[in-house]
Amino acid sequence: MDNKIDDSFRILFEQTPVGSVVVGLDKKFQKCNTAFCRFIGYSEDELIGKTISDITHPEDVNLGMNELKLMVEGKLNIATVERRYVRKDGSIVWGEVSISIVRDTNNKPICFLPIIQDITQRKLADKKFRESKDYLDNIINSIASPIFVKDDKLKFCLVNNALCTLLNLPAEKLIGNTGYENFPKEQNEVFLAKDEEVLKSGKVNINEEFLTDGKGDIRTIITRKTLYTDLEGNKYIVGVINDITVLKQTAEKLKKQNDYIKMILDNFPIGIATNEIDSGKVTYINRKFCEIYGWPKEEFPYINFFFEKVFPDMEYRQLMQTKILADLSSGDIERMNWDNLKITTKAGEHRIVNAINIPLTDQNIMVSTVQDITQRKKAEDALKNKVDELNQTISLMIGRELKMIELKKEINELLKTMGKEKKYDV
Repeated sequence: MDNKIDDSFRILFEQTPVGSVVVGLDKKFQKCNTAFCRFIGYSEDELIGKTISDITHPEDVNLGMNELKLMVEGKLNIATVERRYVRKDGSIVWGEVSISIVRDTNNKPICFLPIIQDITQRKLADKKFRESKDYLDNIINSIASPIFVKDDKLKFCLVNNALCTLLNLPAEKLIGNTGYENFPKEQNEVFLAKDEEVLKSGKVNINEEFLTDGKGDIRTIITRKTLYTDLEGNKYIVGVINDITVLKQTAEKLKKQNDYIKMILDNFPIGIATNEIDSGKVTYINRKFCEIYGWPKEEFPYINFFFEKVFPDMEYRQLMQTKILADLSSGDIERMNWDNLKITTKAGEHRIVNAINIPLTDQNIMVSTVQDITQRKKAEDALKNKVDELNQTISLMIGRELKMIELKKEINELLKTMGKEKKYDV
C-alpha cells in the first residue's frame, strides 16, 4: 500500500501544473517538477544542488527563512510567503509559496515540500492598481459625500476624507479594519443585516439608521449600499452616506465563503478528483474541482453522472464522452490531456477548462485534474480579434500606397511620351 501511495504522490508531483519542489534541510533543491522548471526557466538538472537563495531576488532572500527554522524546530507546520524569483534569462517572476515539512516516523524533519503558484500576472495587476490609487483618491476626496468601499472580509479598502470627518477617525484607523469596533452591539447588528441583504440579493439597499461616532455622539444617517463584483468574482460593497444629522459612520460585516484558499490535497490550487477505473465510482473530489465545474460533489457519485451534468447538450456530450472514454481506454497517458473543454455549471454558467487524467492502473484509480482557463481564453480571443483587425488595416494601407506608386509611374510615362519631364520620383 505504501508503494502505491508513493507512486500516486510521484505522479501527482511530476504532472501537476503547479510548481512543486523538494528542498533539503540545507535549503538545496533535491527534486523539481516540470511546472516549476518551466516557471523558473531552468532544467531540473540545473536546479539540483542550487539553494533557494540562488534563484531568489536579492531583496527577497530572507523571506520565509525564519518560518523554515520554526518548522524544523516543530513550532510551525505550514507557512505561505510571496517572493520574487530570477529566471535563467534574468527576468523576474513572482511566486506564492506554500511550504510544509516532511518528517519520518520518529518525527525527525527530512525535507521541505514547497508548492509554488505563479502570481506574476496578479502582481503586475496589483502594481497598476497601486499606480492608479493616488488618482482615484484625489477624485473621491473631492466628493463632499462620505464614500467607502469594503472588501470581501468586510474591511475598508477605500475611504474618502468626508467619511473620516463624519466618523471623526483618521483613514489609518479604517483601512484594513471593519470599523465596527467603536459602536454599540445593537447598531452593529443593523449594519450587518443590511450588508448581508445586499450581498445575498445583489439589490441596492437604502436604509435610515443610527450610528455612534468616535466621540460617542449618535448620528442619524441614510446609507445607500450597492454590490460590485469584479471580473474575478470578488464581491465589494460600495456605500454612499447622507448624514441627516451631522456625522455618519456605517460599517459592514460580511461572512463570505472562502472558496479559493486550498491546502494539499483537499486545498490544492487545482481541481483534483479520483475514481475507480473499473466501476467508475468517484472516490474523492476536492473543493477546487467542485468550484471549477460548478457542481457539488454529491452530484458526482459515478463518472457517468459527471458527463450528464457538465455537458448538458446531448450532441456535444456524446462527442466528448466518446473521445474521452476512448482516450482513457487506450492507456496512453499522452492522450489523456484535453484542452478547451466547454463545460456548464449547475447555475448555467459556461466555462472553458483544461483537464488531465493520470491512470494508476495497479491501484485501479484514475486521477483527474482540471484548470479553469475561461478568462485566459477570453483574453486570447480578444487579442486575436484585435491583431486580425490591425493586420487588415495595415494590408489596406499598403495596398493604397502601392496603387499610388503605380499611378505616379503611369503619369511619368505619359509625360515622357509627350516630351515632357517626369513629375514624380518613384
